[in-house]
Amino acid sequence: MSTISRFSQLGTAFAKVVLPSLIWTISAGYPEALPWSDLALRSWNALRKTYQLHTVSTCIEEATRTNKKGNQLVAKSLDQFRAELTIVAVKPRMQAEVTLRVGERTDLDPGERDLLAYALTLPGRAWWLCGPDNGTVNALQILRLLDRMVTLESLMRAVGMPVDALQYHFTEKWLADRRLRFALDDPA
Repeated sequence: MSTISRFSQLGTAFAKVVLPSLIWTISAGYPEALPWSDLALRSWNALRKTYQLHTVSTCIEEATRTNKKGNQLVAKSLDQFRAELTIVAVKPRMQAEVTLRVGERTDLDPGERDLLAYALTLPGRAWWLCGPDNGTVNALQILRLLDRMVTLESLMRAVGMPVDALQYHFTEKWLADRRLRFALDDPA
C-alpha cells in the first residue's frame, strides 16, 4: 500500500507528520528555493493546513540559527513556527532511550536524535516521519519503524503540489532504494 493511500485511509485529522524542520526540507528540496520560492511557500502552506505538523525544538533552533555566512536557513521566527507547528521539547530521558536503542550503529545529529526520541513517545501508528537523511533512515530501520518514514514527495503529492523539481533525496525512489539496501543487508 502506498504512503498516499495510507494518508487517504486515515484522513488528515489523524495524521501526525513528525518533521525535522519541514520548512527547510521544502526550501532545500527545490533547487531555486533559497530564499523561499513561491512554490516552496505554497507547498509549506498546503502541508501545514493539511497535516498536524510536529517537530522538536532542536530542529527549530537548527533551522533558525544564523550560519557561518550570516544567513538564516529559514526566515521565520520562533513565534511564527509556534503558530504553524506543534513544537515539542525533548527531555534527557527521551534522548537516552534513543541512544540506548540505536547506539553507535548510525550517525544522528542532535535534531534527528530528538525527533526520533519524540516519535517514540507517540501512541499508535498514525504518524510518519519526514526526514531525508541516511542517519534517520538507518535509525528507523534499527528501531523497526522504517514503515513510518515518508518522503516529501509523498506528502506533497497527497496535497496536490507538484513534485517534478524535487531533489533526489526527497523522492520516493530515494526511500525505495534505501529500503532495498536494507532488504539486501547493505545499509551503506
